[in-house]
Amino acid sequence: MDMDRLTVLNKHNEPSYGNPQEVLGEVVQEYDTTTIREFVSDSKAKDNFSRPALPKEILFPAINIRKLDNVYVYDAFLTFDESHIYSDSSIIGGLEGGSDDAILKWAKQKLKSSSKTVSFEHSSESVLVIHNEGGGTWGHHLIQNFPKILFAQKYFPEMKIVLPKIFCNPNLSRGKLLDIYGVNRNSLVPVDPTVTYAFKSVYILDFLFDPTSAFIHPWALAALKNTQPCFEASFTSKWFSRRLGKRAIFDPIKAFIYPWALAALRNINSSFKENSTSKLFVRRLSKRAIENQVTIEDCLEESGFSVITQGHKNLEEQIERWSVADIVVSTLGSDLSNLIFLKENSSIISLSPDWFGDMFFYNLAYAAKLNWFEIRCGEVGTLSSSSHRFNNFFVNKELLANTVKRVEALNDTES
Repeated sequence: MDMDRLTVLNKHNEPSYGNPQEVLGEVVQEYDTTTIREFVSDSKAKDNFSRPALPKEILFPAINIRKLDNVYVYDAFLTFDESHIYSDSSIIGGLEGGSDDAILKWAKQKLKSSSKTVSFEHSSESVLVIHNEGGGTWGHHLIQNFPKILFAQKYFPEMKIVLPKIFCNPNLSRGKLLDIYGVNRNSLVPVDPTVTYAFKSVYILDFLFDPTSAFIHPWALAALKNTQPCFEASFTSKWFSRRLGKRAIFDPIKAFIYPWALAALRNINSSFKENSTSKLFVRRLSKRAIENQVTIEDCLEESGFSVITQGHKNLEEQIERWSVADIVVSTLGSDLSNLIFLKENSSIISLSPDWFGDMFFYNLAYAAKLNWFEIRCGEVGTLSSSSHRFNNFFVNKELLANTVKRVEALNDTES
């Protein structure tokens, strides 16, 4: 391959590439403006912080799918042929917001060694590529990448989907996500991200996310919030297998579930609620961790909060705990991606260092009809060696306690 011949093509610089076909029409989404948004700051936080006004409605453009024949894929998403690199992204300007020239330089470095050895294991297959928005971090994967899989499963159930092998691991969060949402694993093509693969065709679906407003598409939000039936089925299957082994729960002759099994099923949901509380604190252990973590945790536990540390292996527990919570306290960042599992009119208390003004989760909470209370924290803790974005910070205990009381009082008024 002659690297010097490569140019970048995407929907922003060449809208007609890949013969785009409309698969979902444009949508005007109106938003509930009655949800609450309040902000307080500690004495050390910058006093010039503000968030822009939120929209009353957004016009989401039509969603298109594109087909590219005889192409290669590296890192499970980087699609290219002899002439072009196809860098579709929800960010105008491409991957990580870079210019086309920056993308080209980055991609050439990636492909310099990998393109010399090509696997033809899947060369007869046509597949959908799920682009690696946000570097594949949990929040961007769940909110921007994963809805493409749900869309393909609903409208193109026979379509194959390329994913890194680790994303298919049923014991880790991204693999668990597939099972919780009932994704057909026979449709997956797990690949080694360090290998370049040849494919008969690659399909690229527009992101179900509007880059201009930074809002999730209403179809994607509705699909993500519709997890309960598959989640209950997944949990029920594992619950019975752990406790009952090979004991039968169904009479095949009478076509009835045994009474003891039916009673057990009915008790699962109630046991969820008994073992969970309506107030949840999400403990963050790295990157923007709370420096006075122990003090804050003790304060919240005294107020009736349960504590969870979110990891790759406890996704079912995370969904269960978030789904019954009325109030969630969490550091601003990827842990807040799970807010899509909250009930409408639940409340988020975001602990936000004043040097980090991310809009992604603020907008997501608004779209999901959640109340947002934000505490801006200005006292720096342990410095990060990689970026100031990840510096630890202190949370003012009294300010947090007063905010919790404020939210509880609002909940009491509404109930």
